[in-house]
Amino acid sequence: MVSCEIVKPEEIRQIRVVWDNGDEAWFPYIWFRHELFFGSESGGVPTREKWVLPEDPTTLQVLDLNVEGQILKISWEDKIVTEHSFEYLWQHKPHLSDSKTQRHKVILWTRKEISQFPWFDVCDLDDDRVRFSLLCSILDYGVARVKGLDSNPDSFENLCSYIGPIHETGYGRLFEVRTDSSIELGANTAVELGPHNDESYRYHPPGITVFQCIEAHPTGGATTLYDGFLAAELLREEDPESFELLTSIPIDFSSHSLGLHYRSEARVISLDKSGTVCGVRWTDRTIDRPDVPVDLIEPIYKALYSFSKALSHPEAEYRHRLNAGEVHIFDNQRVLHGRTAFDPNTGSRHLRQAAVDRDEFHSSLRLIAGRLGESVADLAYSPGAFG
Repeated sequence: MVSCEIVKPEEIRQIRVVWDNGDEAWFPYIWFRHELFFGSESGGVPTREKWVLPEDPTTLQVLDLNVEGQILKISWEDKIVTEHSFEYLWQHKPHLSDSKTQRHKVILWTRKEISQFPWFDVCDLDDDRVRFSLLCSILDYGVARVKGLDSNPDSFENLCSYIGPIHETGYGRLFEVRTDSSIELGANTAVELGPHNDESYRYHPPGITVFQCIEAHPTGGATTLYDGFLAAELLREEDPESFELLTSIPIDFSSHSLGLHYRSEARVISLDKSGTVCGVRWTDRTIDRPDVPVDLIEPIYKALYSFSKALSHPEAEYRHRLNAGEVHIFDNQRVLHGRTAFDPNTGSRHLRQAAVDRDEFHSSLRLIAGRLGESVADLAYSPGAFG
């Protein structure tokens, strides 16, 4: 039987809950009162129209606790009664340890590890368990690989829908990457493209990028991928001063392509509240002149060079010439991509590209994880590259 008691002394303002299996948790009074805001769980009158929390949480007083079956009833000094199911309390119990234990931890990779990642067959993705594995690969490693997709745009959009709704960018809903295109962009040339994140000049760059090969060049045009989080950690270890600058000083990105004009001011490397790398934005050809105090200009350029050097680490680059029907799906705010050069006179190369917002991807993952009873649904995911 679940037991509850007010933790003494009263100044602590917590309620201790002990479950049948011996696990226990301490819930502050204010935690229970916040449930009034949601109405449905507390059993009280829904009050979304107003803020119901006290001005000073230290004034909250509990008069009585009652357990009725699987429900905890709390009687407050101001005559409000709230109700809380023990199942709900179990699912949402506060953690006593550092908040990092509640966050999903990504897995860094080198070219050796990524070359051993599985290829998902598109025919298997109607199965929830297979689709969950695909989404977890994107969450854990920032990359998933799919094979067997036909060239029909509807099939491509259906694959994207497993990740989330397609987000229209400056390149459109679907973007055809090919050298015979009339759109003048680096992607539509045959020259080598170094490691970069797409559209770093946006305050909110595309989240998840989907690249499908429609036609492969016979000899060149291999796709390259780089784990930006690995590069950031290498920088932290080898050049901590540059790491500190790129995680604390925003720099300017800009683009005038496609008849549009974008500008953003953001850090190259983003850290979450625990100091863990959670986002990278790096498109060297869109980095503008740093708008920083004059004494920081040289250190910033040194830091940018140091990060580019970390990206060129011999174990950092994964190279694969996509074949027709193969797809790379990757976190555009973690994984950088590029391309080797090829001769357009000896063959064509055609890729199809789309983007899905990170929030939509996270939602898709949480929904399917919830259906399968997977605990990953309750974790906080990497917030990505922000300001």
